[in-house]
Amino acid sequence: MSVPFPDLTAPDPDQDIPSRLRYVARLLPDQIATVDESGATNYATLDARSDQLAARLITRFGSAPEPVALLLPRTVLAAIGIFGVLKAGKFYVPLDPILELPAQRAIFQTSAACIILTCTDLVPLAESFASAETQIIALDTLDRDHDSIAPARVLTYRNYASISFTSGSTGEPKGIIWHHGGWLNRARLHFVYDHIAPGDRVAQFFSAAFVPYSSATFGTLLNGGTLYYHSARARALPELFDWLDAQAITIFFPPVNLLHDLLALDQPLKKIPRVRAILLGGQTILARELVRLKELVAPECVLSHRLSMSELSWVTRYVIRADDIKPTTELVPVGYACDGNAIAILDEHGDPIPPGQLGQIVVQSRYLSPGYWNNSELTATKFLPDPTGGDRRILLTGDVGVLRADGCLEYHGRRDYMVKIRGYRVEPEAIESALLAHAEIQECVVTPSQGRDGATRLLAYLAPRALPAPSTSALRDWLAQTLPAYMIPARFVVLPRLPRNSNDKIDRRALPPPGRARPELDVPFVAPRTDLETRLAQIWSELLDLDEVGVHDNFFALGGDSLLAMNLVLQIENVLGRQVPSDYFRNPTIAGLMSAPTASNEISLPIASRANHFYASPNPWQQRLARLCARQVSLGTILRWAIREVSLRLDFFLAVRWLTWWFAQPICSNTLYRSEREKFKRMATSLGSPDAASENAFRIRMLSNAIWMNAGQWQDYLLKPGGFLNVMRNSRHRFWRSFVRAVEQSNERERERIIIFGGMEHLQNVRAQGRGVILVSYHSPAGSIATSILAQYTDIGSILTISPAAANWLIESEDSAHIQTPNAQQIAMATTIAVHGQRILQTGGIVQVYNDIGGHEPGTLAFPIGEHMYDFKTGFAELALATNAVVIPVYAAHEITGRIRMEFLPPLQTRANVDHKHQVRHLIAQYAQFLEHTWRTVPESISWYILQHHFERPEIRVNES
Repeated sequence: MSVPFPDLTAPDPDQDIPSRLRYVARLLPDQIATVDESGATNYATLDARSDQLAARLITRFGSAPEPVALLLPRTVLAAIGIFGVLKAGKFYVPLDPILELPAQRAIFQTSAACIILTCTDLVPLAESFASAETQIIALDTLDRDHDSIAPARVLTYRNYASISFTSGSTGEPKGIIWHHGGWLNRARLHFVYDHIAPGDRVAQFFSAAFVPYSSATFGTLLNGGTLYYHSARARALPELFDWLDAQAITIFFPPVNLLHDLLALDQPLKKIPRVRAILLGGQTILARELVRLKELVAPECVLSHRLSMSELSWVTRYVIRADDIKPTTELVPVGYACDGNAIAILDEHGDPIPPGQLGQIVVQSRYLSPGYWNNSELTATKFLPDPTGGDRRILLTGDVGVLRADGCLEYHGRRDYMVKIRGYRVEPEAIESALLAHAEIQECVVTPSQGRDGATRLLAYLAPRALPAPSTSALRDWLAQTLPAYMIPARFVVLPRLPRNSNDKIDRRALPPPGRARPELDVPFVAPRTDLETRLAQIWSELLDLDEVGVHDNFFALGGDSLLAMNLVLQIENVLGRQVPSDYFRNPTIAGLMSAPTASNEISLPIASRANHFYASPNPWQQRLARLCARQVSLGTILRWAIREVSLRLDFFLAVRWLTWWFAQPICSNTLYRSEREKFKRMATSLGSPDAASENAFRIRMLSNAIWMNAGQWQDYLLKPGGFLNVMRNSRHRFWRSFVRAVEQSNERERERIIIFGGMEHLQNVRAQGRGVILVSYHSPAGSIATSILAQYTDIGSILTISPAAANWLIESEDSAHIQTPNAQQIAMATTIAVHGQRILQTGGIVQVYNDIGGHEPGTLAFPIGEHMYDFKTGFAELALATNAVVIPVYAAHEITGRIRMEFLPPLQTRANVDHKHQVRHLIAQYAQFLEHTWRTVPESISWYILQHHFERPEIRVNES
């Protein structure tokens, strides 16, 4: 379709690029098109000289489409080369003159180009990587009087226009194909959003090999603006801003690292008040980074932040005015979908997720790249066809982000950079953003590194605004204010400036190894003073991969984590000949260990019970009736609360009989618990056992949850000897006191009125071997009560219960006056419980683990339960393999009489002759099978939380096994 555009101000993207340039040249022949160091070139001359080049190319090589390499300086020759190649029906491959020779050669060979267009000064460089068959043409030597009439060449918007190779900073470069329609659409967006038109002066800073170079070229010259080439020799910021002001630039595309350089610059810069739009993209930006830029531009200047990618150009756009910029540490979003694009966020299973959740950014557009040059396999992997059969294909971007409810997109980096740290999925860019929010950090990058033990840990490379850089202690404390423990890097490496490739992007491959130097901490270095301290320091040094460790250095501040801590404890205890105190990790130093008292067998953390504060109101009935009258709560909520209050005042078995009668009443099952009843039936049906959701099973379920709700909020039972029974014994409610008396005073025959054990032989067989036991289960109303009774009726003693979710509740309720940050508190809690659990298992004891599960959670393995996918945490499997413990699945469920049935199943099998990763996966797969079978056959054992959230888990797609 060679019909010219109908109107300069409304370009039609369904045309070809040469016809658009001819149209502009006919309308504005004397308008200046480009300005470089040699002078100005108008549109008529640009059109004529590109015609001349096209005629020469066609005469010499024909008009068949083929790649032509462009190795040209940042002058008008680059524009002539681009348009001349396109007019000849060919497509160009831009090369960067300053790129390293091996990279030049690799790109040229991959492109399969047989022609290089260059200039006299660059001919030697072209010859250095060209083959013997390559035709090299110097544009500055062509005879301008040569016939410039190019044969007619019919093009469409689907013809190839260029192949842009990525920088290859994290892998092999790949060529992204652009067709005429893609570049024309980008030029259209420059007009629609940036209003580029005749009279605009646009600065061209980018390397010819970089996609924004072509974007600035087409966005300017296809809309009648003037393109000003900035000399590559003028690199310093003062020179750059002097040049912007002198040339009266109106549209400014800054290089990627400009904002970071601005923050580091102390000297004043020339103001650029005539710049009306600054176009930002290709990086994450904090609002405070724009403050310095705000000082240099007019208040009405518009800053446009965009998400741009090589396969599509612009995806989104977010606009702020200079006078609206505030110096906050918030991440500037990349904005809303550009015209013609649709955005979705998908989880790792390829399913859409709701607003506010992190996932892969997926874009649908008719202007997507045709694919990757000579790489059909990668093209098929990342580009999907239009589901409706149209031309709006889908791109799996490999970027991750969050889509807000209003459609605004937050960019969180590359999914390729995401790593798993101690089982948690981590986006390094989120850590980088938190570091960049620190006023003294100019730039940073976070990368994974594998330690000697094979575990993956995070390294943070940073360049400070000025020396000395913040200490490691200060940086850890800074990050701890906003990030969880597993996201804090193990090491911080300070560099004067981060290495960059030719496109000014951080070159991760050029980052130096972290070395073994001790980090800069807030505490001064004190060398070991005795032989024993020296031996302990050697243990620390080996585990942390450091040359030296001070006796007052905190283990976690040096980069330690809970997994290394377990190894540390074993080695220390071998040296000391005694146990490390359980609360040692509240301040783990060598000096602290020397003065620590003898360890006890109990966990000592400042756990604050919330049970004492659960009923603070002196008249809860009056309070709730007042809330009902004020319509703050429903009548159903008041009735459920009343049922609980009445039952708590009765003897346990009398309360059970009363609750059983009450739950049989229609008003209860059909009205108060109607929603729960429907979900109960739906879940049983989805698990393939609708008959299991009988009327009797549902009544048991209501009774079981009522008993559990009577327990209030007693999460501190997890770390107390005697578990639930110890807490119940001191309860002010008759319900629980009578239950404890029945447990403690019953004989073996009477005990069966309270609890019955099934499959105990599995537990007894393992205990006879002297091996530790992990009882792995799920949250059920009867589970914790049953475990406490098990410890009471056997010689087991106390059973430590590990539940990540409940541990988080403890942390939230804990008085943190003795611990500096919530992050340090989490580390201390996790390490203490892990070490204590490991110690119990190594001595043949029992630990119960509630393996918390959910959808879209970090650090998990996905397995199906019924029709839905669940994410399973791997902690119990890791603990079992580390201690040679046996894993026994167990569940507990109430009966209609209130009696508990606790069932032990055969131990999970470990797989020999496979690596650690596959052993973990095998154990988790068996656990998933246990859950599905148990939930299918005993649905009344499921907690309300699991039932409530089952249908929020991703559904299994039809094509999944």
